[in-house]
Amino acid sequence: MMYTPDRNQLRNILIEEMGYAPGAADDYLDRWGPLHDSLAGIMTAWLEDRTVPDIEIEGVRLQKLMCDHRMSFLNALDSVNDLLVLPLGDLEREALRGFLSHPPVIR
Repeated sequence: MMYTPDRNQLRNILIEEMGYAPGAADDYLDRWGPLHDSLAGIMTAWLEDRTVPDIEIEGVRLQKLMCDHRMSFLNALDSVNDLLVLPLGDLEREALRGFLSHPPVIR
């Protein structure tokens, strides 16, 4: 089973708190799929008071991902969600986990 957060609530947050234009918020949410059930509590807490827990999912720390990759909470959660729901082979999953676990190198 998958968890789908309230689209209107997310849309309002994107527009009012994150500065998205209404059309850009709609485009973003059109590309944003449902979450693995294990992420529902994390999302619910964030929707309530923007709490970002210091947790590790599939070897990836959410706060570190946000900091190292300069991702918003929603993008970081969506990236971790990919580890849980995409039909990846072992090598693909390990490559994605490695990418998400290490800061990008800028030369």
